[in-house]
Amino acid sequence: MLEVSDLSASYGVIPALHGVSFNVRQSEIVTILGSNGTGKSTILNVVQGMMTGTSGRVIFRDEAIQGLPSHKIVDRGIVQVPEGMKSFPFMTVKENLMLGAYRKTSWSKRKQTIQYVYSLFPILKELQHVRPPPFRRRAADAENRPGTDGQSASSDGG
Repeated sequence: MLEVSDLSASYGVIPALHGVSFNVRQSEIVTILGSNGTGKSTILNVVQGMMTGTSGRVIFRDEAIQGLPSHKIVDRGIVQVPEGMKSFPFMTVKENLMLGAYRKTSWSKRKQTIQYVYSLFPILKELQHVRPPPFRRRAADAENRPGTDGQSASSDGG
Protein backbone atom coordinates (compact mmCIF):
# COMPACT_ATOMS: atom_id res chain seq x y z
CA MET A 1 0.00 0.00 0.00
CA LEU A 2 2.78 2.45 0.99
CA GLU A 3 6.38 1.81 0.07
CA VAL A 4 9.17 4.17 1.07
CA SER A 5 12.53 3.22 -0.44
CA ASP A 6 15.97 4.68 0.22
CA LEU A 7 14.49 8.04 1.25
CA SER A 8 16.90 10.86 2.01
CA ALA A 9 16.15 14.49 2.86
CA SER A 10 17.94 17.52 4.21
CA TYR A 11 17.33 20.98 5.57
CA GLY A 12 19.61 23.02 3.37
CA VAL A 13 23.04 21.44 3.72
CA ILE A 14 22.13 19.60 6.93
CA PRO A 15 21.14 15.97 6.25
CA ALA A 16 18.02 14.84 8.09
CA LEU A 17 17.33 11.40 6.57
CA HIS A 18 19.61 8.94 4.86
CA GLY A 19 18.36 5.77 3.17
CA VAL A 20 15.09 5.25 5.07
CA SER A 21 13.00 2.35 3.79
CA PHE A 22 9.79 0.73 5.04
CA ASN A 23 6.53 -0.76 3.76
CA VAL A 24 3.01 -0.46 5.12
CA ARG A 25 0.56 -3.12 3.93
CA GLN A 26 -3.23 -2.77 3.76
CA SER A 27 -4.80 -2.75 7.28
CA GLU A 28 -1.38 -2.71 8.92
CA ILE A 29 -0.48 -0.24 11.66
CA VAL A 30 3.13 0.95 11.66
CA THR A 31 4.77 3.12 14.28
CA ILE A 32 7.87 5.23 13.71
CA LEU A 33 9.80 5.54 16.96
CA GLY A 34 12.82 7.61 17.85
CA SER A 35 14.14 10.37 20.04
CA ASN A 36 13.75 14.03 19.24
CA GLY A 37 15.60 15.06 16.11
CA THR A 38 15.89 11.59 14.56
CA GLY A 39 13.73 12.34 11.51
CA LYS A 40 10.26 11.01 12.37
CA SER A 41 8.46 14.20 11.35
CA THR A 42 10.74 14.65 8.35
CA ILE A 43 9.74 11.20 7.04
CA LEU A 44 6.06 12.11 7.37
CA ASN A 45 6.58 15.53 5.80
CA VAL A 46 8.30 14.01 2.75
CA VAL A 47 5.64 11.30 2.38
CA GLN A 48 2.90 13.95 2.70
CA GLY A 49 4.55 16.21 0.12
CA MET A 50 5.14 19.03 2.58
CA MET A 51 8.88 18.65 2.04
CA THR A 52 10.90 17.38 -0.90
CA GLY A 53 13.25 14.47 -0.38
CA THR A 54 16.72 14.62 -1.92
CA SER A 55 16.52 11.01 -3.12
CA GLY A 56 14.47 7.85 -2.83
CA ARG A 57 10.92 7.08 -3.77
CA VAL A 58 7.48 7.02 -2.21
CA ILE A 59 4.90 4.70 -3.77
CA PHE A 60 1.28 4.73 -2.59
CA ARG A 61 -1.17 2.22 -4.06
CA ASP A 62 1.23 1.47 -6.92
CA GLU A 63 1.67 5.14 -7.85
CA ALA A 64 4.81 7.24 -7.35
CA ILE A 65 3.73 10.24 -5.27
CA GLN A 66 7.04 11.93 -4.45
CA GLY A 67 7.04 15.39 -5.93
CA LEU A 68 3.24 15.74 -5.93
CA PRO A 69 1.80 18.74 -4.08
CA SER A 70 0.31 17.96 -0.65
CA HIS A 71 -3.31 18.48 -1.70
CA LYS A 72 -2.91 15.86 -4.45
CA ILE A 73 -1.50 13.41 -1.90
CA VAL A 74 -4.43 14.11 0.43
CA ASP A 75 -6.79 13.40 -2.48
CA ARG A 76 -5.15 9.98 -2.79
CA GLY A 77 -5.80 9.25 0.89
CA ILE A 78 -2.69 10.16 2.90
CA VAL A 79 -3.21 12.72 5.66
CA GLN A 80 -1.44 13.83 8.81
CA VAL A 81 -3.33 14.20 12.06
CA PRO A 82 -1.91 16.92 14.33
CA GLU A 83 -0.62 15.72 17.67
CA GLY A 84 -2.52 16.47 20.85
CA MET A 85 -5.04 19.24 21.38
CA LYS A 86 -2.90 22.21 20.37
CA SER A 87 -3.98 22.65 16.76
CA PHE A 88 -7.67 23.49 17.12
CA PRO A 89 -8.23 24.07 20.86
CA PHE A 90 -11.39 26.10 20.35
CA MET A 91 -13.21 23.27 18.56
CA THR A 92 -15.22 20.39 20.04
CA VAL A 93 -14.29 16.75 19.49
CA LYS A 94 -17.05 16.45 16.86
CA GLU A 95 -15.94 19.62 15.06
CA ASN A 96 -12.40 18.23 14.89
CA LEU A 97 -13.74 15.00 13.40
CA MET A 98 -15.71 16.98 10.84
CA LEU A 99 -12.45 18.51 9.59
CA GLY A 100 -11.64 15.12 8.12
CA ALA A 101 -14.64 15.41 5.79
CA TYR A 102 -13.63 18.63 4.07
CA ARG A 103 -12.95 16.89 0.73
CA LYS A 104 -15.87 16.82 -1.70
CA THR A 105 -15.77 13.04 -1.88
CA SER A 106 -15.94 12.72 1.92
CA TRP A 107 -18.52 15.38 2.73
CA SER A 108 -21.55 13.38 1.55
CA LYS A 109 -20.54 10.44 3.79
CA ARG A 110 -19.55 12.47 6.85
CA LYS A 111 -22.43 11.40 9.12
CA GLN A 112 -21.90 7.70 8.43
CA THR A 113 -18.14 8.07 8.81
CA ILE A 114 -18.45 9.85 12.15
CA GLN A 115 -20.82 7.11 13.39
CA TYR A 116 -18.22 4.54 12.31
CA VAL A 117 -15.49 6.43 14.21
CA TYR A 118 -17.77 6.53 17.28
CA SER A 119 -18.26 2.74 16.99
CA LEU A 120 -14.47 2.27 17.02
CA PHE A 121 -13.87 4.81 19.81
CA PRO A 122 -17.05 5.11 21.95
CA ILE A 123 -15.38 7.63 24.27
CA LEU A 124 -15.35 10.13 21.38
CA LYS A 125 -19.14 9.96 21.14
CA GLU A 126 -19.39 10.64 24.87
CA LEU A 127 -17.06 13.63 24.49
CA GLN A 128 -18.33 14.91 21.12
CA HIS A 129 -19.45 18.29 22.50
CA VAL A 130 -16.41 18.78 24.74
CA ARG A 131 -13.68 21.28 24.01
CA PRO A 132 -10.07 20.49 24.97
CA PRO A 133 -9.15 21.32 28.59
CA PRO A 134 -6.92 24.38 27.95
CA PHE A 135 -9.75 26.17 26.17
CA ARG A 136 -12.29 25.16 28.78
CA ARG A 137 -9.97 26.49 31.49
CA ARG A 138 -9.63 29.88 29.78
CA ALA A 139 -13.40 30.09 29.34
CA ALA A 140 -13.99 29.08 32.98
CA ASP A 141 -11.43 31.62 34.19
CA ALA A 142 -13.25 34.37 32.31
CA GLU A 143 -16.58 33.30 33.77
CA ASN A 144 -15.25 33.16 37.34
CA ARG A 145 -13.21 36.36 37.32
CA PRO A 146 -14.30 38.58 40.24
CA GLY A 147 -16.64 41.33 39.13
CA THR A 148 -17.61 39.64 35.86
CA ASP A 149 -20.30 37.27 34.77
CA GLY A 150 -18.29 36.04 31.79
CA GLN A 151 -19.93 38.57 29.50
CA SER A 152 -18.29 41.59 27.94
CA ALA A 153 -18.25 44.76 29.99
CA SER A 154 -21.50 46.65 29.96
CA SER A 155 -21.83 50.38 29.44
CA ASP A 156 -24.17 50.81 32.41
CA GLY A 157 -21.34 50.57 34.92
CA GLY A 158 -22.47 47.21 36.28
